[in-house]
Amino acid sequence: MLHRGKAGISPLWACLLLVVFRVIMFPSFSLGQMVNASLTGRVTDPTGAAIPDASVTATDVATGKATKAMTGPTGDYTIPSLMPATYSVTVEKEGFKTYVESGITLLVDQHARLDAQLQVGAVSTRVEVSGATQMVETNSASVGTVIGERDVVDLPLNLR
Repeated sequence: MLHRGKAGISPLWACLLLVVFRVIMFPSFSLGQMVNASLTGRVTDPTGAAIPDASVTATDVATGKATKAMTGPTGDYTIPSLMPATYSVTVEKEGFKTYVESGITLLVDQHARLDAQLQVGAVSTRVEVSGATQMVETNSASVGTVIGERDVVDLPLNLR
């Protein structure tokens, strides 16, 4: 027989209710670590003015999966929930040359920023920027790193 407290609820049920309450009220505590990355930035013209309604497409180089976003009235865009991978980003707007940047590597829980400046020109003209640029997170002061599989295997253990 279970011992009942003064309120008539067993300690087991009280503990279970507390766990359910925490999961419902604080769902972020019950989630695992974040694995997705995001890409944000601003699209401008040569004078620095924002370009609204430009199409921004991030394409995973390995799988070919494309994720699209549109810039807002201030020229800002955000592409959330990108899987960690290497991407090619294309920015297009009628009356401007197409801007392409390749070799953008996004890591686990990285919030990268990529600003693009579109040049005035025909739609058939394409500007391609190649070369690996270091993605710097300017939106927050958090510091993190990705530990590779080889580093984890080489970690010392007490039992070895």
